[in-house]
Amino acid sequence: MTTGTLETILITGAITALLTYFVTSLTQKAVIKSIVESAILVHEKIHHNQDTNKRLSDHIINCTAIKKVDKIERALIYIVSNLGGNPKELGLIDL
Repeated sequence: MTTGTLETILITGAITALLTYFVTSLTQKAVIKSIVESAILVHEKIHHNQDTNKRLSDHIINCTAIKKVDKIERALIYIVSNLGGNPKELGLIDL
């Protein structure tokens, strides 16, 4: 094998490696772009339609959870006080 043949092999190998890298890189970018675009479409279908927004608005208006939390908090204050504890130390009273 002569020096010229060895140089040709090395140059050809380097060019092949670079081309393989660029083709693979472009393919991966296309796949990732496709995945992201499809995820965005699914997100828009679910979260950006009128029905979902209306349900969320109705829930915010009609939600009674905060009333239940207030009742639970008052009950905890009562129980802690009756057992000789200090509700302030437990963070149940903000005074």
